Parts: sequence; structure tokens; C-alpha cells
Amino acid sequence: MNIPYNIEVHDNLISPVLQSKIWDYIRLQEWYVSWHSLPEKILKYRPEQGNSWFPLYQARRTASMHRCPLASDIESLKPHLPIYLLWKEINKALGDQFELTGNPEGIICDNEASPGGPISTPVPKDPNLKTGWRAYVNGIYSSDIHGNGYVHRDTFDLDDPNTVTMLYVVNKEWYPSWGAELKYYPEDPSGSTGDHQQFNGYRWQQKRDFKIGWLDYGRIVSPVPGRLIIADGRCMHSTSSSRTEIPSYKVCFRARKKLPA
Repeated sequence: MNIPYNIEVHDNLISPVLQSKIWDYIRLQEWYVSWHSLPEKILKYRPEQGNSWFPLYQARRTASMHRCPLASDIESLKPHLPIYLLWKEINKALGDQFELTGNPEGIICDNEASPGGPISTPVPKDPNLKTGWRAYVNGIYSSDIHGNGYVHRDTFDLDDPNTVTMLYVVNKEWYPSWGAELKYYPEDPSGSTGDHQQFNGYRWQQKRDFKIGWLDYGRIVSPVPGRLIIADGRCMHSTSSSRTEIPSYKVCFRARKKLPA
């Protein structure tokens, strides 16, 4: 039992100046407490407004990861200049081997009909945005049960070796006792299910409530400020909740390795 998929960790790849610009930028964007089409439940806010919203929406806060949707491809990312520069700096440092064409979040824009059920993205209408997101920011809070144990994959096709998820830790300050670690689980293809634990009733829900491969055979990656984590999209993983009231912010890119010319 092991992790058959590649996981890379890069520290100090991005300049502190750009890191500060990204931190300032994401805190001015619109954030959403849920991807789901539940208008009475969706909470849209900006972090600089403080936590005055929390008492009214405590239930929603504990049920969903906070996300800031940005772009579906490289063209729609360009208006978000600090994040676009982050993508360019990452790719340059890694030998220009990636494209922003990986497996997107299976979510849609407000102005598009959902083909498979109630899941959609409550974001402002924007003609430049297309189905699915390949650039966004995750915010993990102390009460976030989504982050606290939701084991899943970002890529469903186990035969696709080229899709990756890049996570860039935006926080300027973090400490080991604050949590929010990335947890990568090993494969156990025989186990109790014999199916790599890929499905559990819904296409998007891949966790199991029984044996999936124990984490002590896997890997834990800490959210060190400025750290870049690149993982094969097929890796089973989860994110621990923050153990402080400060959220853990990570810019996410769903990318793909370029094929040889």
C-alpha cells in the first residue's frame, strides 16, 4: 500500500512582494460559503468586512468550504493580475511545463443551466467565464467540516497521468499548531471495495466510511506560508480544518502537464 502518484513541495518559489499582493487581492474579492444553488443559504462576503456575518450564518459556515472563484482558463485569469502573475511565476520556475487546462471543478456559472442536478456556482454573471473553474481560492476555517476529513480526488480518470492540482499557501503567517494540513492517502485497490474507493453513491463524493488506506502510509504536507504543493489529481486527499479562527487560504490551479511536442 503506497501513494502511486507524484506529490511535489516547493518553498520560497514566489517572491515575498508578489505574495503580499496576492494576500491583499484575495481579501478584496467576493467569497462564497457554498457552491450550491440555495439563495437563502448562500453567503457572499468580503474578508475585510470582518466577522459580523458569522452569527447569522453559522450553520452554513460549518457545512461548506469558503471559496473565491476566479477563472476557468488563462484568458479569464488575466484580469486577476496578481493571481495571473502567480501562475506565470510558478510556471516559469518549473520550466514552463504546465497549462491551465486541467480537470476543472465540476461547477457552473450563474448564467448556465446545471446538467446534472442542483450544484451550481453562485457567482456574478460574466460572459468571459465558462463552465468549470481552474483558478480559485480555498478558505479553510476552524469549523469547516468539508475540510476536516472529506477524502476525495480532483481527477476522476485514473488513467490520466497529466492533470495536477497546484495549491499555493497565501497566508503570510502560520504556525504548526494552527492545522490546515494537506493529507494524502495511499491507494488500497483491493480493500473492502476493490474499486480504488472511487465512488460512493455520487460522482462527486469519493470518500468511504471504511478502509481506504491508512494515512500513516501516506503523506502530510503543512501549509507553510508561501509554499507551493503540486499533486497528481488522482491522489486521494483531504484538508484538516484550521485550529485557529484565522482561515487558511490557498490559491488553487487545476493544471495539466504539456504533452511533448
